[in-house]
Amino acid sequence: MIRKEPKKLRQRWVAGGIHEIDLLEGVYGYCQVLEDPQVAFYQLFRKEGEPQPSLEEIIKAHVSFKISVYGEGPFNRWPRLGKVPLDANLNKYEDHFRYDRSTEKYSIIGHGYPPNGTIVPKERIQGLECQAIWQAVNVEQRLRDLHAGRLNYIVEMFRLRPENKPFIKDFYADQGYDFHWIDHLLDKKDD
Repeated sequence: MIRKEPKKLRQRWVAGGIHEIDLLEGVYGYCQVLEDPQVAFYQLFRKEGEPQPSLEEIIKAHVSFKISVYGEGPFNRWPRLGKVPLDANLNKYEDHFRYDRSTEKYSIIGHGYPPNGTIVPKERIQGLECQAIWQAVNVEQRLRDLHAGRLNYIVEMFRLRPENKPFIKDFYADQGYDFHWIDHLLDKKDD
């Protein structure tokens, strides 16, 4: 008789859920799931062996960025530590910018002023996130970069839209970082 492996249970998208993110380098980050598909990521990290912060400590930390994320992160990759009530200000959808490659123009998307789709100069998008839905691996790299105090390749490519995008390894080499894809470590983690 063949024994089946127990099925891994999938988590649901739970607004208010607090998740821990293993950055695969002995460092962990934290996020709070907002209304689908928004997630807030905190400027809070812990190293392997340090005590895990309480939910209260996590939600009191500074929010570094809020972005849309595919469900794979909050559902499968990032374990949920618990759930807290959503703060209305944190849950508010922020304005984002969009870049139209055909016209090479930027516009603002959101709930504030200016009205959705208003064309704006590049300077007006300063400090705004690009409207995009991030994959979990790219969020994890962004958190590694945040923890290390360096720029993130994807954020900069969205913001600057250079004609000749630098190779990702060259981008990070300019910041003194030997970039390497660490996805292969995920397989080892599941063993």
